[in-house]
Amino acid sequence: MKVINKKIKYLLVIIALIILTYVWWKIDILRNLTMVIIISFLLYYSLRPIHTRIISKGINSKVSGILLITAFLLLFMFSFFIIIPTILKESGNVYSKLEVIDKWMVNMYENLKLNNNKIFIMVEELIGEKVNRYIAGISANTLESIISIGENALSYAVVPVLAYYFLIDEHIICEKLILFFPVKKRRVIRNIAKDIDEILGRYIISQFILCLVIGVFTFISLMIFKIEFPLLLSIINAIFNIIPYFGPIFGAIPIIIIALFQSTKKAIWVTIFLYIIQQIEGDIISPKIIGYSTSIHPMIIILLILIGGELGGLLGLILAVPIGVILKVIYEDINYYLF
Repeated sequence: MKVINKKIKYLLVIIALIILTYVWWKIDILRNLTMVIIISFLLYYSLRPIHTRIISKGINSKVSGILLITAFLLLFMFSFFIIIPTILKESGNVYSKLEVIDKWMVNMYENLKLNNNKIFIMVEELIGEKVNRYIAGISANTLESIISIGENALSYAVVPVLAYYFLIDEHIICEKLILFFPVKKRRVIRNIAKDIDEILGRYIISQFILCLVIGVFTFISLMIFKIEFPLLLSIINAIFNIIPYFGPIFGAIPIIIIALFQSTKKAIWVTIFLYIIQQIEGDIISPKIIGYSTSIHPMIIILLILIGGELGGLLGLILAVPIGVILKVIYEDINYYLF
């Protein structure tokens, strides 16, 4: 009977969390605030291994934190003044390339239409309108994104500050959060937090390293074959590679399409190089960097990706697996410690 009451209690807690999540999703201020905290947390997790190593050399925690945040800001400024203008320039040229692709599709459609290809006509009628609407909406979405970044610039300006306090006061923050739980459960909560910290820390760091590796190799390949928009396409490929299974495909498609409009031979060689990069990353680099398995069934990962994409777009696709891993750790630890 006692076990049943505990299960009912935890079920009620889960229902309450679902309701709170729904309320959070509907309130823009809470959603933006949560986004700032998540970005700060990711920055903190990325810098923490270096921070720990610097402290082990005898340097004060606050001094180490200031040095790391300053280095990050300098790197960000370098990106803003050197890399971002290049990306924006390439992005501006992408729209003209999309117009070329659209004209090519229209010409091909007209040629096939003259030959009375009924199958192609039917397919065009089904998806043609959606494709045209998508292409027309790219510029509008880009403008909206720029405006949104400008509106939230002040909020994102506090990210380095929050990351700094996460670095220097991580133990104090953890202890304060533990106080929200009953005394009898605090040991269990600490163990769960330790397990989550171990897995999440390695996951975040490994993904940053893998993104950097994929991005650099992709950029080198595109420069070798003189493919247009090399920096932009490399960044897109690196980001999409965070997403399991589908990510490498999503990242490769725009590269192959752009290469195809330059030369069929280039498209074939670029496809081969992208495949080789994926094999090196998947079979050699990834196992050595990550060193562990999420131990989640592929079907569950696919469902998580679908749900994440539906709820949060690209960010949801990226965060779906780590959130799934965290929930798995919590579930297993609760079963181990409480039942």
